[in-house]
Amino acid sequence: MPDEIKPGQTWRHNKTGHLYLIAEPGTVINATNAQDGQKMVVYHRADGDDHSYYVREESEFRLKFTLQEPC
Repeated sequence: MPDEIKPGQTWRHNKTGHLYLIAEPGTVINATNAQDGQKMVVYHRADGDDHSYYVREESEFRLKFTLQEPC
């Protein structure tokens, strides 16, 4: 499996180039009946004025974002 997704990591959206931070607790488990057990990623914008939090299924997140290595 690729790198573990951890709180505090910075990921770049492949299409827009915006930076996002992984929020605490990082990953959560989807508990809706149809998707029980599915791993979800919790994240928010690291740049700009958008203070919204987002949740995306982990495999989709990995397709659309790239982990940014610390400087």
